[in-house]
Amino acid sequence: MKWVRTWLPAGIIVVGFVLAAVSGFSETGVEGGTLLVSAGLSVWLINLLYRIASASRAIASATRRIAPAPTTPSTAAGPTRSGAGMAAEAVDSGHGRGRRR
Repeated sequence: MKWVRTWLPAGIIVVGFVLAAVSGFSETGVEGGTLLVSAGLSVWLINLLYRIASASRAIASATRRIAPAPTTPSTAAGPTRSGAGMAAEAVDSGHGRGRRR
């Protein structure tokens, strides 16, 4: 797969330069060559981002095997507050920051 990472983008870029040179650097030839060069750079960038993501996933899985994430016991114990009670507290918080009358 090294040829996809290295030689495919390089080949597309070289073809772009060759196209521009063969056309005598006319406006159409330079535009076509520029499109091929940018396509080659796009292939290279996508490969780079894929390798970074793969390395990141490998590091994350290795970290999880070494030190698993801690669990919080507070989520399993006790009832939670209802949304209505929280809304009532938000309206009348008792701090005197409400509207002035």
